[in-house]
Amino acid sequence: MKWLEILQNVIQTLLTVFITFLVFWLAGIVKKKFGKTMSEKYLNAALMAVKITEQLTRTSGTSVNGPGKKTMAIGIAKEILAKENEKNIDEDMLSNIIEASVYEIKGKKNET
Repeated sequence: MKWLEILQNVIQTLLTVFITFLVFWLAGIVKKKFGKTMSEKYLNAALMAVKITEQLTRTSGTSVNGPGKKTMAIGIAKEILAKENEKNIDEDMLSNIIEASVYEIKGKKNET
């Protein structure tokens, strides 16, 4: 039983490290594709959208599942980017960044 707990902790730590590298890797791709200011806008919009989605689903009492939350977060992120006058939003890239942001946030919650 003790080995199972140790293995679980090791896997969780490795997953957290992997996700952190994944976020930085995606940030590098976005920077190469869009330039520094555009990548910062995408990253900030995605992170904000994930946090807003989590808060909305908690306070509204709705039972929105993973794919529903992701769709909601993409919509919110697109609205944020549109307010910053971004016209050609790459939804696939935004979707990937949102997914990475979710895992990064979950990893930070597990560490505390």
